Formats: sequence, structure tokens, C-alpha cells
Amino acid sequence: MLLGPPLSGAKLVAEKLVSSGFEIPDEVVVVNNKCLDALGMSRENVDPIPEEWESLPLAKLAAQDLKAFLAKLSSDHTKWALNDPAISSLLQVYKRLFADLGISPRYVICVRKPPSFENVTASAAYPQIRSLGSWLFYTLTALRETRGEDVVVTTVDHFSKDLDAVAAQIMEGGMTPRETEQVEDLSDIKGFPPVVSKTYSICISASNDPAALRKGAFDQEIDDLYKEFTRLTRMIRPPLPPDAPVMFFWMEGGQTKQADKMFSPSGTWQTVNIEVPAPPNTPLQVAPYHMPCEMWVRKAIWRQNGAETPAQLTPGPNGRLETVEGAQRLTIFGPAALLLQTPSTTGDLTFEMEFCMQATEGVLENIVAMLSDKLAEITTPRK
Repeated sequence: MLLGPPLSGAKLVAEKLVSSGFEIPDEVVVVNNKCLDALGMSRENVDPIPEEWESLPLAKLAAQDLKAFLAKLSSDHTKWALNDPAISSLLQVYKRLFADLGISPRYVICVRKPPSFENVTASAAYPQIRSLGSWLFYTLTALRETRGEDVVVTTVDHFSKDLDAVAAQIMEGGMTPRETEQVEDLSDIKGFPPVVSKTYSICISASNDPAALRKGAFDQEIDDLYKEFTRLTRMIRPPLPPDAPVMFFWMEGGQTKQADKMFSPSGTWQTVNIEVPAPPNTPLQVAPYHMPCEMWVRKAIWRQNGAETPAQLTPGPNGRLETVEGAQRLTIFGPAALLLQTPSTTGDLTFEMEFCMQATEGVLENIVAMLSDKLAEITTPRK
């Protein structure tokens, strides 16, 4: 498993493995993209995998596809490898599936010195903070998630000088301590935050002494650097969507009535309860949130007279409702995204909904694509 940030030189190692008879399928990129989308992640962002990733319905489906891909790959080939930077950010998923399939992988973390990475990405118009953040995210995540595993670290400076020897050692069961330790001038990265230079220094030390890495000699330093990195990213990360009310509207006595309840999007599963003083059998228009987003609903009920009954969710004019893995996904792209009807019985009425709201870049891109498709259907002349 070739890990590390983009443009780390892993492609050179992969090409050498291919020439030695290893199968390295390109399809892994497609499978990983599906996992990233399901988790609300992307290749450009530096957010870690959601803590409750296994409870997200689309994540289960994506993990099933990844598991089938890995099972077929290991069944069809005795020698195979995977090369995609996104693997580093998805290691929790991969490790769970490897355990299920009885696969014991060898991890190879390929690393390039940060300024070199910066020079390469500058041509692709990456802002400095994003490319450095990406370098730190992929490198530290790979180091942290492979603790206690069969893992080696190699730097571009190392394998570019003797790629044949490095590839041979990787294939034979890991790298041995070098007779001559790698020594690099780090003065050109002193202008970056200390977390950058310290991370690269650990990579050099781990590359010089693979046995020490496997024994956990750098674990505490890696943990400390990862915590520092997450602290820095929280400072620059866009905030969660703002607090907003869930709003219910209905007609009563010729007038429009309203009930609402404020909630704070948490990015994970949460529950909202709202009293709805509407008469029995009243149609309701519901605005669950005022901005485009996806809302996963795994429970929606009416509470009345000490009893509870299921609430029948119906998509409104500005919503789309789908059932995936036992949960309902409501895509919200405008007001009145959801329609309900109150029960036929009388008594104080409360609506309760357990949901997980996502408004990541990937989700918003999906909503834009959905609206574009709908617009194309409307504007395309019928034959």
C-alpha cells in the first residue's frame, strides 16, 4: 500500500513494482472517490475521516464496494499494490476491510521534502497554505494510522538515488537500517511552522531506522504533531453551518400558521423536537434548513398522548427524498423541501426527528449537479 501526500514520488515506486510483476489497478481512484463522496470528504480538503463514519448510510455502501474490489484483487493476483494518495485519508476504512478479508498489507509511506512539494504544486495554482496543509494531512495521517503495522518510510531523496534497491527491500519484507544515515539540510524549511519541519525530521529518522518506527519509537511525537496539526486546521477550517430553525407552516382558519425550533448543526447525528399545534390531518410544509444541504433521517415520529407513531415523510417542491441503507436522505435545495401531515388524533403534538446534516463541498457539488440535470430536462425540447 503506497501512502503519502500527492506528488510524493510514489509513482516511481509503483512503476518499479509493476515492472516486477505487481498488479496496480487504476480503478482504485474511482473506488476511493466514491468513499470520499460518501463520507463528505474530498482530495483537496484536510478534514479527518468522520468519527462516526460507519453509521453513515452511503459510507456502508461505499465500503461494500471497496471490500468487493479488494477481495477480487487479492483473489485474482498474488502480487498487487495500490497507489493513490486518498488511501492515507481512508486508512480507517481500509484497515477495517483488511481485517475482515484476512489481508495483511505492507504500508510504504513515500515523502517529499515540503518545499519541493510546494514548488511542484505552485504550477498548479495551489495556495501555499493548502499545499502545506495537504502535505501535513496525508503524511501525518499515514504515520498515525499505520502504527504497529508492517510499515516503512522512504523519501524521494532516498529512492531516487537507488530505486532498484529500495523496491527490492520493500518486496522482500521491509527495509533495513541504512549503513549511512540520510542527512538533509532543513534550513530551507525553517520558515514554515515547526509542525512541518518536525514532521519531515521524523520521516527522515523513520526512513533511517525502519525497526524503530515499527517498535513505536516515534509514536508519541507523531501523536503530538497530529494534535498540533488538527488544532491549526480548526483555526482555518470553515465553521459548521450556522444555527437555524426548523420551520413548519400550515393553513388554519384561512391564515398561515407557523411553528419553529432552533438547532445547531453538529456534523453528526442529532435529535430535534418541536411542538406543532396544528389540527388533526393538517398538511404541513416543512423547511428543515434554510441552506442547500443533505439531511440523513433515521428516525421521524409523532409523539402524542404518551404514544408515538411514524411520521410519513414526502419530498416537497424543493426537496428530493431517497431511501438508502434503511435511512432516508433528504436533499434540500430550497424552501418547503419536506411535506408532512399531522395524525388524525387530537392532543398535544410533538414532532421528533433524528438526523445528520451534511453541507460539505462534495455535497454542494452534488446538489449543483442535480439542479443542472433538472434544468437540462426542463429546457431540452421534447421530440
